Amino acid sequence: MSSLSSNVNLNQTPARLFWLHDEALAKPDDYRAGDKLVYLWDANYFAQQAWSLKRRVFIYECLVALKAEIYVGQPAEFWPVFLAQQAQSLGQGSEPIVYVAAALDPVLQAWLATCPSEVKLEVTSNPSHFLLPDLQPTRLKRFSHFWSAQAKALGVPAFGRSNGSSKHKRLRKHQ
Repeated sequence: MSSLSSNVNLNQTPARLFWLHDEALAKPDDYRAGDKLVYLWDANYFAQQAWSLKRRVFIYECLVALKAEIYVGQPAEFWPVFLAQQAQSLGQGSEPIVYVAAALDPVLQAWLATCPSEVKLEVTSNPSHFLLPDLQPTRLKRFSHFWSAQAKALGVPAFGRSNGSSKHKRLRKHQ
């Protein structure tokens, strides 16, 4: 994890800044070389979500694989300082735009909304939500709820169900 002041590279100018979050742990479709992927590791947000260590490790490993820059902080405190440094390093008079994928989880929406109004946020559609019209945001925390909705949309057997070839059914047939 990086400290805020030590990770600004003055020699390389990123084209755009993408704010990653737990519902968007992938490079955006329009990602280009030179774009910067930023993730805020906020212990208060994680505590509010009541995530296990295993889930936090998964998020961290995804971010490492993406080569995202990980900063510890909260949006209200982090973004104004970070963007001021970025504008200074880019030599631009205006602050850069931060692109962030839309969120379904109300807790995540509230966390994203804590970003100060002077920060230029552009909320983009989240491609991972394209199959979720019937899924309630409160049910997203359980993979089994998520997969049931996704499996139906994809036309594949849902988790825990089978196409009739399960070991359990075979055992019952022979008894």
